[in-house]
Amino acid sequence: MISRISKNIKKYLFILLLGTLLFSCHRRGVVFSESFSLPTKSWDYDSLIQFQAKVNDTTGLYQIWLNVEHTEKYPYANLWLKFIVIGPDSSASVDTINIFFQDKQHRWLGIGIGRRWKLDQLFADSVRFRKTGTYTFLIQHIMRQDRLVDIQKIGLTIKKL
Repeated sequence: MISRISKNIKKYLFILLLGTLLFSCHRRGVVFSESFSLPTKSWDYDSLIQFQAKVNDTTGLYQIWLNVEHTEKYPYANLWLKFIVIGPDSSASVDTINIFFQDKQHRWLGIGIGRRWKLDQLFADSVRFRKTGTYTFLIQHIMRQDRLVDIQKIGLTIKKL
């Protein structure tokens, strides 16, 4: 009996250690990570989500990730976004991204917990920030519907490579 309990404890400790290791690897290099919860679980077209990240290193390369949480009731297979970056010198760049939430067989992509899904989408790889200072990131949905329902959270993560 004690031997079985000891094996179970070792098994759970191993799983805990493995989970901690995987989580720490996932967070490696993160210099900024923030998310915005949509209070009404819907997102109006004219509502821009804003993040401000301070950049101190202009020699490194970075990845910019968009993180989206939605419910399984989200009515579309994708999400079109306008992505605006304003540098510390007020220079701006505008881009669009189409995030696919479903594969061709209409299965949700990402990680699902209950009826919620989280998808991390790489927006830009090997980016070099030209100036130190605070960068403002504005995100706006550009779907053909004024109000998107069942979008719960939008996040931005910047990782140093």
